[in-house]
Amino acid sequence: MKKLIPFILAVLPLVASCKMEDTFTQTNVQEMVTVKEGVLLNDNGYVLNVKEDAVGAANWKIEGNRYLALFDILNRALDIKLKDVIKASIVYPAEYDGEGEYPADPVGLEMTGYSGGYLNLGLSYYKAKGSNAAHPIRFYDEMKGNLHYLHISHEGNGEDPTRMDEKDLETAFSIFSLPLELGSSDRIALVMDVIVTDSTGKKTVEEQTVNLY
Repeated sequence: MKKLIPFILAVLPLVASCKMEDTFTQTNVQEMVTVKEGVLLNDNGYVLNVKEDAVGAANWKIEGNRYLALFDILNRALDIKLKDVIKASIVYPAEYDGEGEYPADPVGLEMTGYSGGYLNLGLSYYKAKGSNAAHPIRFYDEMKGNLHYLHISHEGNGEDPTRMDEKDLETAFSIFSLPLELGSSDRIALVMDVIVTDSTGKKTVEEQTVNLY
């Protein structure tokens, strides 16, 4: 799953749609879930009953934790075979101060979805191969009318993916769930630094704004 998930571009309410179909079995469902009182609750409010556990309860059954889960739906009662989980960090954005200094290492947007009162983001980034050094990623909210400008600040460890050979780098992936209550007219845009490659193959880091909702 850790190879599969970074290619997801959206988190969808799959279980909700599945219940409306004639069949109640489905394989390789990927969905955001929260542990509540020892069970998995998806963002549509459905309880997923773990009947087959390939992960191991000791590794996921921690109250309040959020995950991107991979599972098979076995029947109408939403019994599932849990196949894998990736933990999501629950992060409350700070207020953006345009006068402040924010680290600006590049990130890649691999996954996005709004569900259960959370904005869920999957971000990729480069790190030195074999390094266990932390790569803090922080979020800052700037409100302009009904538009949330979420500034993403990534602090690397001196890696320069525009100059370093790719054999010296590896890609990491993290999921973040940002509690964000949106009104019917609210909108979200991400402001982040990304790697841009021109027609000659030259790489640069540029700030981009990505409108989400």
